[in-house]
Amino acid sequence: MIAIIAILAAILLPALSKARDKAKDIGCMNNQKQLFSGMTQYIDSNNGIIPAADFNLRNDLHTTWLDVIYFMLKPGNHTWPTIETIYVQQVGKSNWDCIGITRCPAQQPRGARYSAYASHYGINNYTDSWGVTKPKQFKAALDRVRHPSQRMFFGDCDRGIKDGEIIQWWGPDCGRKLDINANASIPRWRHLNRSGGNYTFVDGHVKALSALQIPENYWCSQEGATFWYSGEWGDL
Repeated sequence: MIAIIAILAAILLPALSKARDKAKDIGCMNNQKQLFSGMTQYIDSNNGIIPAADFNLRNDLHTTWLDVIYFMLKPGNHTWPTIETIYVQQVGKSNWDCIGITRCPAQQPRGARYSAYASHYGINNYTDSWGVTKPKQFKAALDRVRHPSQRMFFGDCDRGIKDGEIIQWWGPDCGRKLDINANASIPRWRHLNRSGGNYTFVDGHVKALSALQIPENYWCSQEGATFWYSGEWGDL
């Protein structure tokens, strides 16, 4: 009997693990679809301008793109403009984690607030408004983005840990493949059987991409130019 149970466990446990991973993949994609809905609401109310990765209200106040989207979707929970990393909460005595649709279900909590806030989803640096000055200087308007069906808007990103050490000074953004996984010595791809991530494009569709499908940077190839940056804002 024990041998039979062991055999059944050996057969069923891998299948259960795959089913859990698939559920996390689907949950992550659903989160990003809802984030895109909040993003379009924010952009519509902001004269068509894309939010910045961080410091959307003041240079001394962390108000990330996720903050303003979370506020747009749940306005009754917070008072504008006092929001600051409102999508990150303490979990237990010593850990922090993102909440609701800002949390990738395949990610784990972190031991510091500003590590957690940069460890779930990141916006493309070359699509966002790069702080409070860029909307005035570059007019980072959604309708100016070229190749919207090929341009990555935001998606899976982990800049809260590097080489096993907690990092608290990088924000929820990325501008090259290396930024997506700052923990370069141990790549932290969360989806596609730990080989890739989920990404939302400017036209609103969400797609699972393997690490091999993600260009290194915008200057490496034509694919990189459409995925990361196509020159809308001039030389950067």
